[in-house]
Amino acid sequence: MAEDHYSVLGVGRGAGQDEIRTAYRREARRLHPDSAGAGSSTQMAQLNEAYRVLSDPGRRALYDRAGAEPRTSASGEYGVHRPPTPPAHMPPATPARFPWRFVVVLALLGAIVVLVGALTSSPEAEGEVDGILRTGSCAEVDRDSFAREVPCTLEPGELVVEALIPTDQDCPLTTLSHLDRLGLGRACLSPRP
Repeated sequence: MAEDHYSVLGVGRGAGQDEIRTAYRREARRLHPDSAGAGSSTQMAQLNEAYRVLSDPGRRALYDRAGAEPRTSASGEYGVHRPPTPPAHMPPATPARFPWRFVVVLALLGAIVVLVGALTSSPEAEGEVDGILRTGSCAEVDRDSFAREVPCTLEPGELVVEALIPTDQDCPLTTLSHLDRLGLGRACLSPRP
């Protein structure tokens, strides 16, 4: 059976914090292993535990309620573990719920915004130059012999991309072969009739 913390410190149950601190220092000087020898380490551990409990008002109150024999609860504190009881003015706790309605409303609002945006935006003009060669787009060859996209004028002799192939393949003999300026492959160009 463990010794009562008050008797370990040599103070009464009504002792104040100053009296507990003074008693701890006095006993620590007396029981410290450097001055009392190695055999006093168990007593020093009991003294430290008694001071740890009695110097903290919350731990001391739990210890006093539990009685002289300390019992450890699930939280590691002194006293008997009892589940907390909610105050009388609080309603009973309900389990947490996922806000499905809120999520559904947000999803619907997002879908509506996307649909309205798609309906009100103007479609991209066909034939608009974006710098990326595609089959059927008009092209010109720059001074470094790279093919690049240009706006179509529909004039005879204008170069049109017939095919885009990897750089390690050859274009058909009826087309002109030039590297794509963006490095996407080889552009097979033919003049518009």
